[in-house]
Amino acid sequence: MVVRELTGDVYFGQPKGIDVIDGERVGYNNMIYKESEIRRIAKVAFEVASKRSKKICSVDKANVLDVSQLWRDVVHEEVSPIHIYIYIYIYTFFYSIYKSTNTPAPPPPPARSARPQNKNYPDIEVTDMYVDNAAMQLIRAPTQFDVILTGNIFGDILSDEASMLVGSLGMLPSASISGDGPGVFEPCHGSAPDIAGEDKANPLAMILSAAMMLKYDLDRPKEAQLLEDAVEKTLEAGWRTGDIMQEGGKPVGCKEMGQRVSEELAKLMK
Repeated sequence: MVVRELTGDVYFGQPKGIDVIDGERVGYNNMIYKESEIRRIAKVAFEVASKRSKKICSVDKANVLDVSQLWRDVVHEEVSPIHIYIYIYIYTFFYSIYKSTNTPAPPPPPARSARPQNKNYPDIEVTDMYVDNAAMQLIRAPTQFDVILTGNIFGDILSDEASMLVGSLGMLPSASISGDGPGVFEPCHGSAPDIAGEDKANPLAMILSAAMMLKYDLDRPKEAQLLEDAVEKTLEAGWRTGDIMQEGGKPVGCKEMGQRVSEELAKLMK
């Protein structure tokens, strides 16, 4: 799961623009984070990790960026309760990423540096990794990660990279979560108007978004697990929409894929 801060960083830092200096055009942006912005997204990541494997990898570029050094310092400090309305994207890859390809993942290398645990979450392991290394490790040994906490631009890149580990954006749910109100849960992909009405879309991202809503917004982990298990069993049975088709797969459209998941869910609920 990638927990990405969405309201700060280089996308929103000021000043920014394109000017003419010494007779040539110069473009510039500012990578800026306030301490409060880092604290609130870190709190979300810690809460998410507390419901999962209790492991967080904080991704930054603290070896060359001052803003990343602040990020790293704040993440490891005590996170005080801050109830500010925020939005984040949480991109998730579920169960074993390698399950769909039947490829064993290589053992993770000692690629991360451990730091003292957070005072408010002493049972959660927090490690740090530079973003360039994280991009490599996400391909080399993705199963070493559980919750990745990172800023806006790094999260933008890493989340799209992670989507290819499961084969398609059609598999990835996302959430825009508020610090003090209901969130919005939706697939990572766009509306795909080019295939509208053709029964080609992959419904699994939407179904898994509903599972995320149950788990993280409604505090219904058992029901969320049922949905995730139903999706997993459907994939294990070989059913595939076009975007995730493999040799030997059983081709289905959007409607039938949804029906197959519904059938597996009904079996699990008996």
